[in-house]
Amino acid sequence: MTDSRATPPTGLDPRQEEVLKAILAAHLESGEPVGSGTVSGRLDDRASSATVRHVMSRLELDGWLVQPHRSAGRVPTEAAWRLYVDHWLERPALDGRDATAIVRSLRARGSFDRTLASAGRLLSQFTSQVGLVLAPEMNRWEIRRLEFVRLNDRIAEAILVSRAGAVEHRRVELDAGWNQDALDRCGKYLTDRYGGMTLPQMRVALRFDLDAERAVADEAHRRTLELARDTVRPALDGAADVIVQGASNLVEAPEFADPVEIRGVLRTFEEKRRLLELLSQLVDVDGPTARIGEESGIEGLERCSIVTSSYGSAGRLLGSVGIVGPIRMEYGRAFALVEHLGRSLSQWVDGAVEELPE
Repeated sequence: MTDSRATPPTGLDPRQEEVLKAILAAHLESGEPVGSGTVSGRLDDRASSATVRHVMSRLELDGWLVQPHRSAGRVPTEAAWRLYVDHWLERPALDGRDATAIVRSLRARGSFDRTLASAGRLLSQFTSQVGLVLAPEMNRWEIRRLEFVRLNDRIAEAILVSRAGAVEHRRVELDAGWNQDALDRCGKYLTDRYGGMTLPQMRVALRFDLDAERAVADEAHRRTLELARDTVRPALDGAADVIVQGASNLVEAPEFADPVEIRGVLRTFEEKRRLLELLSQLVDVDGPTARIGEESGIEGLERCSIVTSSYGSAGRLLGSVGIVGPIRMEYGRAFALVEHLGRSLSQWVDGAVEELPE
């Protein structure tokens, strides 16, 4: 089988590839348009500036480069960065200090919400870009425990705890005859019977159990099942949420020197809706992935890239972690960070954080 990374289907000859790679590297370092003299120097003068200028003109005509100003050098297009990510990107192992920082943060064993927020902060701190974490939508939760607290004769608070440690509080109506002892027995029975199921699985099981119970006519058991049914109604399910850390970091990027443009970017992070839609679509993608520029389909982030990887529990994907930055991004480091953090977060969710190597 041919290695597509070694022979990308670009139509570029070896000299054009060499020049384009040099431009990508130079632009990644400086953020500035790259001139022929810079490229020639990076090639150790194996090609003259005149030869490089000719090659750059050809690359521009073919859509790999663009010249932002007549007197400026060239910058890579989104197509060039996509070529780089898909075929030329080296993916180094994560730096040991970063890996240790991730493990130590997870071993702190805070609440589920705090741990997700901490994961987003780590990505932002490591990259000086924006860290994202998609918290699981409730349909992906695996319920570990169900409890009830009687508030008054008519209302109880149901407490759902997921395998990952996420907690959801819901108000449910009570019919006559429920005291706290009965609610405690109800919660224990439901935990024993339905613990380990997701909410959709629990709804299906309850429907079958209620149908079977009607034939037996056990009133107490039926009331227990009906309380559980009311507790896990789909209408009560909370939506997934996106945690955004370090959005102000993008203000420092030269790509966003225009105040109008950066305001649009920051507004996208504040509104979250389009980010939530994209990250929800990417949860089930196997391994780290990148959406470059307009590939994200998110208005306001056309000049950004989003690199994500998923995390989960017991083989079930729950959410994702990601980095948002300029298209001119250190993709190798970004891929290594999100992949390692996603894998480590999965082990944290499964309670195996002590097994993580430092």
